[in-house]
Amino acid sequence: MNIQKLLALGFLMGILCLVSGGQSATASDPLSTRRTGPQVDTHLVAFDTTRDTVDLQKASDRIRAIWDGQTAGMENWRLLRSEQLVAWLKLLDRVEKSIDPAFDPNAVPQINVAPPPGASEPAGVDPASIKDPKVRAEYEVLIKKNKEKAENYRFQKSLRDMKVAWTHECIIFVKNSFSDKKEDRDEVEKALQEHLSNPETRTAILAAAWPKHNQGQKEAAGMEGLDLKIADLEKAPDRIRAIWDGQTAGMENWRLLRSEQLVAWLKLLDRVEKSIDPAFDPNAVPQINVAPPPGASEPAGVDPASIKDPKVRAEYEVLIKKNKEKAENYRFQKSLRDMKVAWTHECIIFVKNSFSDKKEDRDEVEKATKEGLSNPETKTAILTAVAASTR
Repeated sequence: MNIQKLLALGFLMGILCLVSGGQSATASDPLSTRRTGPQVDTHLVAFDTTRDTVDLQKASDRIRAIWDGQTAGMENWRLLRSEQLVAWLKLLDRVEKSIDPAFDPNAVPQINVAPPPGASEPAGVDPASIKDPKVRAEYEVLIKKNKEKAENYRFQKSLRDMKVAWTHECIIFVKNSFSDKKEDRDEVEKALQEHLSNPETRTAILAAAWPKHNQGQKEAAGMEGLDLKIADLEKAPDRIRAIWDGQTAGMENWRLLRSEQLVAWLKLLDRVEKSIDPAFDPNAVPQINVAPPPGASEPAGVDPASIKDPKVRAEYEVLIKKNKEKAENYRFQKSLRDMKVAWTHECIIFVKNSFSDKKEDRDEVEKATKEGLSNPETKTAILTAVAASTR
Protein backbone atom coordinates (compact mmCIF):
# COMPACT_ATOMS: atom_id res chain seq x y z
CA MET A 1 0.00 0.00 0.00
CA ASN A 2 1.50 3.39 -0.95
CA ILE A 3 1.52 6.54 1.17
CA GLN A 4 -1.37 8.16 -0.72
CA LYS A 5 -3.62 5.16 -0.04
CA LEU A 6 -2.63 5.07 3.60
CA LEU A 7 -3.33 8.78 4.00
CA ALA A 8 -6.69 8.29 2.29
CA LEU A 9 -7.43 5.52 4.77
CA GLY A 10 -6.50 7.92 7.54
CA PHE A 11 -8.96 10.46 6.14
CA LEU A 12 -11.71 7.81 6.12
CA MET A 13 -10.92 6.82 9.70
CA GLY A 14 -10.96 10.48 10.73
CA ILE A 15 -14.39 11.02 9.20
CA LEU A 16 -15.71 7.83 10.82
CA CYS A 17 -14.38 9.01 14.16
CA LEU A 18 -16.18 12.33 13.73
CA VAL A 19 -19.56 10.73 13.11
CA SER A 20 -19.38 7.36 14.83
CA GLY A 21 -21.30 8.67 17.81
CA GLY A 22 -24.50 8.34 15.79
CA GLN A 23 -27.43 10.64 15.17
CA SER A 24 -27.26 13.71 17.37
CA ALA A 25 -30.16 14.22 19.66
CA THR A 26 -32.11 17.44 19.97
CA ALA A 27 -33.09 19.09 23.21
CA SER A 28 -36.75 18.17 23.54
CA ASP A 29 -36.72 19.57 27.07
CA PRO A 30 -35.96 23.33 27.15
CA LEU A 31 -33.96 22.79 30.33
CA SER A 32 -32.02 19.83 28.97
CA THR A 33 -28.81 21.80 29.40
CA ARG A 34 -29.04 21.09 33.15
CA ARG A 35 -28.34 17.46 32.28
CA THR A 36 -26.38 17.85 29.04
CA GLY A 37 -23.91 20.59 29.99
CA PRO A 38 -22.28 18.61 32.83
CA GLN A 39 -22.18 15.53 30.59
CA VAL A 40 -20.05 17.48 28.10
CA ASP A 41 -17.55 18.30 30.83
CA THR A 42 -17.60 14.66 31.98
CA HIS A 43 -16.57 13.46 28.51
CA LEU A 44 -13.82 16.08 28.30
CA VAL A 45 -12.42 15.04 31.67
CA ALA A 46 -12.61 11.40 30.59
CA PHE A 47 -10.58 12.23 27.49
CA ASP A 48 -7.84 13.70 29.66
CA THR A 49 -7.45 10.26 31.22
CA THR A 50 -8.18 7.88 28.33
CA ARG A 51 -6.77 9.98 25.45
CA ASP A 52 -9.47 8.28 23.40
CA THR A 53 -11.04 10.48 20.69
CA VAL A 54 -14.32 8.62 21.21
CA ASP A 55 -14.76 10.72 24.37
CA LEU A 56 -14.37 13.88 22.28
CA GLN A 57 -16.96 12.59 19.82
CA LYS A 58 -19.39 11.88 22.66
CA ALA A 59 -18.85 15.43 23.91
CA SER A 60 -19.69 16.85 20.46
CA ASP A 61 -22.92 14.83 20.34
CA ARG A 62 -23.90 16.17 23.77
CA ILE A 63 -23.15 19.74 22.66
CA ARG A 64 -25.54 19.45 19.72
CA ALA A 65 -28.23 18.28 22.16
CA ILE A 66 -28.04 21.40 24.34
CA TRP A 67 -30.17 23.57 22.05
CA ASP A 68 -31.93 22.84 18.76
CA GLY A 69 -32.02 26.46 17.59
CA GLN A 70 -35.73 26.97 18.32
CA THR A 71 -36.89 30.05 20.26
CA ALA A 72 -40.68 29.76 20.10
CA GLY A 73 -42.13 29.31 23.59
CA MET A 74 -38.69 29.20 25.20
CA GLU A 75 -37.80 31.88 27.73
CA ASN A 76 -34.29 30.57 28.31
CA TRP A 77 -33.10 30.16 24.72
CA ARG A 78 -30.42 32.82 25.18
CA LEU A 79 -29.00 30.84 28.10
CA LEU A 80 -29.04 27.65 26.04
CA ARG A 81 -27.26 29.14 23.05
CA SER A 82 -24.63 30.69 25.34
CA GLU A 83 -23.99 27.36 27.04
CA GLN A 84 -23.77 25.64 23.67
CA LEU A 85 -21.24 28.19 22.46
CA VAL A 86 -19.09 27.78 25.57
CA ALA A 87 -19.26 23.99 25.22
CA TRP A 88 -18.06 24.16 21.59
CA LEU A 89 -15.16 26.40 22.61
CA LYS A 90 -14.16 24.13 25.49
CA LEU A 91 -14.16 21.16 23.12
CA LEU A 92 -12.08 22.97 20.51
CA ASP A 93 -9.65 24.12 23.19
CA ARG A 94 -9.21 20.55 24.43
CA VAL A 95 -8.58 19.33 20.88
CA GLU A 96 -6.05 22.06 20.09
CA LYS A 97 -4.12 21.54 23.32
CA SER A 98 -3.82 17.83 22.47
CA ILE A 99 -2.34 18.45 19.02
CA ASP A 100 1.40 17.90 18.79
CA PRO A 101 2.87 20.78 16.71
CA ALA A 102 5.83 18.57 15.82
CA PHE A 103 3.62 15.88 14.25
CA ASP A 104 4.54 15.16 10.63
CA PRO A 105 1.59 13.80 8.60
CA ASN A 106 4.02 12.58 5.94
CA ALA A 107 5.95 10.39 8.43
CA VAL A 108 3.62 7.46 7.86
CA PRO A 109 4.21 4.35 10.01
CA GLN A 110 5.30 1.15 8.29
CA ILE A 111 2.72 -1.45 7.32
CA ASN A 112 5.23 -4.29 7.63
CA VAL A 113 8.34 -3.77 9.75
CA ALA A 114 11.58 -5.12 8.34
CA PRO A 115 13.74 -7.24 10.69
CA PRO A 116 17.09 -5.72 11.76
CA PRO A 117 20.39 -6.54 10.06
CA GLY A 118 21.33 -10.15 10.68
CA ALA A 119 17.94 -11.61 9.83
CA SER A 120 17.16 -13.09 6.42
CA GLU A 121 13.38 -13.11 6.93
CA PRO A 122 11.15 -10.66 5.02
CA ALA A 123 9.34 -7.61 6.43
CA GLY A 124 6.27 -8.45 8.47
CA VAL A 125 7.47 -11.89 9.53
CA ASP A 126 6.42 -13.30 12.91
CA PRO A 127 9.26 -12.60 15.41
CA ALA A 128 8.96 -16.22 16.63
CA SER A 129 10.38 -17.40 13.30
CA ILE A 130 13.69 -15.62 13.93
CA LYS A 131 16.02 -18.05 15.67
CA ASP A 132 18.71 -15.64 16.87
CA PRO A 133 17.37 -14.39 20.26
CA LYS A 134 19.27 -11.08 20.06
CA VAL A 135 17.99 -10.28 16.56
CA ARG A 136 14.49 -11.42 17.56
CA ALA A 137 14.53 -9.11 20.61
CA GLU A 138 15.64 -6.15 18.45
CA TYR A 139 12.88 -6.93 15.96
CA GLU A 140 10.24 -7.01 18.70
CA VAL A 141 11.40 -3.57 19.85
CA LEU A 142 11.09 -2.24 16.28
CA ILE A 143 7.58 -3.68 15.98
CA LYS A 144 6.55 -2.16 19.32
CA LYS A 145 7.90 1.28 18.35
CA ASN A 146 6.12 1.16 14.99
CA LYS A 147 2.85 0.17 16.70
CA GLU A 148 3.17 3.12 19.06
CA LYS A 149 3.95 5.39 16.11
CA ALA A 150 0.86 4.11 14.24
CA GLU A 151 -1.38 4.71 17.26
CA ASN A 152 -0.03 8.23 17.69
CA TYR A 153 -0.37 8.86 13.94
CA ARG A 154 -4.06 7.93 13.99
CA PHE A 155 -4.59 9.96 17.17
CA GLN A 156 -2.92 13.13 15.84
CA LYS A 157 -4.57 12.80 12.42
CA SER A 158 -7.99 12.44 14.07
CA LEU A 159 -7.35 15.49 16.24
CA ARG A 160 -6.46 17.59 13.19
CA ASP A 161 -9.57 16.45 11.34
CA MET A 162 -11.69 17.19 14.41
CA LYS A 163 -10.21 20.66 14.73
CA VAL A 164 -11.07 21.54 11.14
CA ALA A 165 -14.57 20.01 11.23
CA TRP A 166 -15.58 21.36 14.63
CA THR A 167 -14.12 24.84 14.07
CA HIS A 168 -16.27 24.92 10.94
CA GLU A 169 -19.33 23.66 12.85
CA CYS A 170 -18.74 26.23 15.61
CA ILE A 171 -18.60 29.02 13.02
CA ILE A 172 -21.87 27.84 11.48
CA PHE A 173 -23.45 27.72 14.95
CA VAL A 174 -22.34 31.29 15.70
CA LYS A 175 -23.57 32.58 12.33
CA ASN A 176 -26.95 30.87 12.74
CA SER A 177 -27.51 31.58 16.45
CA PHE A 178 -26.11 35.08 17.06
CA SER A 179 -27.15 38.24 15.28
CA ASP A 180 -24.94 40.97 13.86
CA LYS A 181 -25.85 43.28 16.77
CA LYS A 182 -23.02 44.58 18.93
CA GLU A 183 -24.23 42.86 22.11
CA ASP A 184 -24.24 39.48 20.37
CA ARG A 185 -20.81 40.03 18.84
CA ASP A 186 -19.47 41.15 22.22
CA GLU A 187 -20.85 38.00 23.88
CA VAL A 188 -19.18 35.74 21.33
CA GLU A 189 -15.87 37.62 21.53
CA LYS A 190 -15.90 37.44 25.35
CA ALA A 191 -16.58 33.69 25.26
CA LEU A 192 -13.74 33.19 22.78
CA GLN A 193 -11.31 35.11 24.99
CA GLU A 194 -12.29 33.11 28.09
CA HIS A 195 -12.55 29.59 26.69
CA LEU A 196 -10.28 29.31 23.64
CA SER A 197 -6.53 29.62 24.15
CA ASN A 198 -5.36 29.73 20.52
CA PRO A 199 -5.51 33.35 19.25
CA GLU A 200 -5.40 32.20 15.61
CA THR A 201 -8.54 30.07 16.03
CA ARG A 202 -10.29 32.91 17.88
CA THR A 203 -9.45 35.24 15.00
CA ALA A 204 -10.56 32.73 12.37
CA ILE A 205 -13.96 32.23 14.04
CA LEU A 206 -14.66 35.95 14.33
CA ALA A 207 -13.45 36.67 10.80
CA ALA A 208 -15.63 33.91 9.31
CA ALA A 209 -18.73 34.67 11.41
CA TRP A 210 -18.78 38.44 10.79
CA PRO A 211 -16.37 39.22 7.94
CA LYS A 212 -17.49 42.82 7.44
CA HIS A 213 -16.77 43.63 11.09
CA ASN A 214 -13.50 41.71 11.21
CA GLN A 215 -11.56 42.58 8.07
CA GLY A 216 -8.53 43.37 10.20
CA GLN A 217 -8.69 39.99 11.92
CA LYS A 218 -9.14 38.28 8.58
CA GLU A 219 -5.92 39.82 7.32
CA ALA A 220 -4.13 39.00 10.57
CA ALA A 221 -5.11 35.37 10.13
CA GLY A 222 -3.14 35.24 6.88
CA MET A 223 -6.24 35.07 4.69
CA GLU A 224 -5.53 38.16 2.61
CA GLY A 225 -4.84 37.52 -1.05
CA LEU A 226 -6.70 34.23 -0.84
CA ASP A 227 -10.22 35.46 -1.53
CA LEU A 228 -9.58 35.92 -5.23
CA LYS A 229 -8.95 32.19 -5.57
CA ILE A 230 -11.44 30.64 -3.19
CA ALA A 231 -14.16 33.29 -2.87
CA ASP A 232 -16.65 31.29 -4.93
CA LEU A 233 -16.03 28.16 -2.89
CA GLU A 234 -16.42 30.09 0.39
CA LYS A 235 -19.79 31.50 -0.71
CA ALA A 236 -21.14 28.18 -1.97
CA PRO A 237 -21.92 26.53 1.41
CA ASP A 238 -24.16 29.42 2.54
CA ARG A 239 -26.12 29.14 -0.70
CA ILE A 240 -26.40 25.38 -0.27
CA ARG A 241 -27.66 25.72 3.31
CA ALA A 242 -30.29 28.19 2.08
CA ILE A 243 -31.85 25.62 -0.29
CA TRP A 244 -33.74 23.89 2.52
CA ASP A 245 -33.92 24.60 6.26
CA GLY A 246 -34.91 21.07 7.23
CA GLN A 247 -38.55 21.92 7.88
CA THR A 248 -41.32 19.76 6.33
CA ALA A 249 -44.51 21.22 7.82
CA GLY A 250 -46.72 22.72 5.11
CA MET A 251 -44.15 22.02 2.40
CA GLU A 252 -45.13 19.74 -0.44
CA ASN A 253 -41.76 19.92 -2.15
CA TRP A 254 -39.45 19.27 0.79
CA ARG A 255 -38.26 15.99 -0.70
CA LEU A 256 -37.23 17.81 -3.86
CA LEU A 257 -35.41 20.48 -1.83
CA ARG A 258 -33.47 18.02 0.30
CA SER A 259 -32.42 16.10 -2.83
CA GLU A 260 -31.31 19.34 -4.47
CA GLN A 261 -29.33 20.26 -1.36
CA LEU A 262 -27.64 16.86 -1.27
CA VAL A 263 -26.60 17.09 -4.91
CA ALA A 264 -25.27 20.62 -4.33
CA TRP A 265 -23.10 19.43 -1.43
CA LEU A 266 -21.70 16.61 -3.53
CA LYS A 267 -20.96 18.93 -6.47
CA LEU A 268 -19.12 21.32 -4.14
CA LEU A 269 -17.07 18.50 -2.61
CA ASP A 270 -16.23 17.18 -6.05
CA ARG A 271 -15.04 20.61 -7.19
CA VAL A 272 -12.85 20.95 -4.11
CA GLU A 273 -11.30 17.51 -4.52
CA LYS A 274 -10.55 18.06 -8.19
CA SER A 275 -8.69 21.26 -7.27
CA ILE A 276 -6.46 19.54 -4.71
CA ASP A 277 -2.91 18.87 -5.87
CA PRO A 278 -1.95 15.34 -4.69
CA ALA A 279 1.72 16.33 -4.80
CA PHE A 280 1.24 19.20 -2.33
CA ASP A 281 3.49 18.89 0.74
CA PRO A 282 2.02 20.66 3.81
CA ASN A 283 5.46 20.62 5.46
CA ALA A 284 7.10 22.54 2.60
CA VAL A 285 6.24 25.90 4.14
CA PRO A 286 7.21 29.02 2.16
CA GLN A 287 9.83 31.34 3.63
CA ILE A 288 8.79 34.35 5.66
CA ASN A 289 11.89 36.31 4.65
CA VAL A 290 13.74 35.28 1.49
CA ALA A 291 17.53 35.27 1.70
CA PRO A 292 19.41 37.04 -1.10
CA PRO A 293 21.48 34.81 -3.43
CA PRO A 294 25.24 34.23 -3.00
CA GLY A 295 27.15 37.42 -3.65
CA ALA A 296 24.93 39.63 -1.51
CA SER A 297 25.86 40.61 2.04
CA GLU A 298 22.39 41.89 2.92
CA PRO A 299 20.18 39.92 5.35
CA ALA A 300 17.07 37.92 4.49
CA GLY A 301 14.00 40.02 3.77
CA VAL A 302 15.92 43.06 2.61
CA ASP A 303 14.40 45.35 -0.03
CA PRO A 304 15.88 44.32 -3.45
CA ALA A 305 16.51 47.99 -4.22
CA SER A 306 19.21 48.04 -1.54
CA ILE A 307 21.31 45.48 -3.46
CA LYS A 308 23.69 47.37 -5.73
CA ASP A 309 24.81 44.53 -8.04
CA PRO A 310 22.12 44.47 -10.78
CA LYS A 311 22.67 40.78 -11.52
CA VAL A 312 22.35 39.72 -7.88
CA ARG A 313 19.38 42.06 -7.45
CA ALA A 314 17.61 40.48 -10.44
CA GLU A 315 18.25 36.97 -9.08
CA TYR A 316 16.89 38.06 -5.70
CA GLU A 317 13.71 39.46 -7.27
CA VAL A 318 13.15 36.13 -9.01
CA LEU A 319 13.55 34.30 -5.70
CA ILE A 320 11.05 36.63 -4.02
CA LYS A 321 8.55 36.16 -6.84
CA LYS A 322 8.84 32.37 -6.70
CA ASN A 323 8.40 32.36 -2.93
CA LYS A 324 5.31 34.58 -3.22
CA GLU A 325 3.78 32.20 -5.77
CA LYS A 326 4.64 29.28 -3.49
CA ALA A 327 2.98 31.04 -0.52
CA GLU A 328 -0.21 31.72 -2.51
CA ASN A 329 -0.40 28.12 -3.65
CA TYR A 330 0.35 26.88 -0.13
CA ARG A 331 -2.56 28.85 1.35
CA PHE A 332 -4.81 27.76 -1.50
CA GLN A 333 -4.02 24.05 -1.18
CA LYS A 334 -4.18 24.18 2.64
CA SER A 335 -7.61 25.83 2.42
CA LEU A 336 -8.85 23.20 -0.02
CA ARG A 337 -7.80 20.40 2.32
CA ASP A 338 -9.51 22.07 5.28
CA MET A 339 -12.63 22.61 3.19
CA LYS A 340 -12.67 18.96 2.18
CA VAL A 341 -12.60 17.74 5.78
CA ALA A 342 -15.12 20.31 7.06
CA TRP A 343 -17.62 19.99 4.21
CA THR A 344 -17.43 16.21 4.06
CA HIS A 345 -18.32 16.25 7.74
CA GLU A 346 -21.18 18.71 7.16
CA CYS A 347 -22.48 16.66 4.22
CA ILE A 348 -22.56 13.54 6.42
CA ILE A 349 -24.42 15.41 9.18
CA PHE A 350 -26.90 16.72 6.60
CA VAL A 351 -27.58 13.21 5.27
CA LYS A 352 -27.96 11.78 8.79
CA ASN A 353 -30.42 14.53 9.76
CA SER A 354 -32.39 14.69 6.50
CA PHE A 355 -32.68 11.10 5.24
CA SER A 356 -34.17 8.15 7.09
CA ASP A 357 -32.89 4.59 7.30
CA LYS A 358 -35.56 3.40 4.88
CA LYS A 359 -34.35 1.63 1.76
CA GLU A 360 -35.66 4.27 -0.64
CA ASP A 361 -33.79 7.02 1.23
CA ARG A 362 -30.59 4.99 1.42
CA ASP A 363 -30.83 4.18 -2.29
CA GLU A 364 -31.28 7.85 -3.15
CA VAL A 365 -28.22 8.88 -1.12
CA GLU A 366 -26.10 6.10 -2.60
CA LYS A 367 -27.14 6.96 -6.15
CA ALA A 368 -26.48 10.69 -5.67
CA THR A 369 -23.11 10.03 -4.04
CA LYS A 370 -21.97 7.72 -6.81
CA GLU A 371 -23.09 10.15 -9.51
CA GLY A 372 -21.95 13.38 -7.84
CA LEU A 373 -18.51 12.44 -6.53
CA SER A 374 -15.52 11.32 -8.58
CA ASN A 375 -13.29 10.26 -5.67
CA PRO A 376 -14.18 6.67 -4.66
CA GLU A 377 -12.53 7.13 -1.24
CA THR A 378 -14.79 10.06 -0.34
CA LYS A 379 -17.84 8.15 -1.61
CA THR A 380 -16.90 5.29 0.70
CA ALA A 381 -16.26 7.67 3.62
CA ILE A 382 -19.72 9.25 3.33
CA LEU A 383 -21.67 6.03 2.75
CA THR A 384 -19.78 4.13 5.47
CA ALA A 385 -20.21 6.94 8.02
CA VAL A 386 -23.94 7.24 7.33
CA ALA A 387 -24.40 3.46 7.48
CA ALA A 388 -22.46 3.26 10.77
CA SER A 389 -24.71 5.87 12.36
CA THR A 390 -27.92 3.97 11.51
CA ARG A 391 -26.91 0.54 12.83
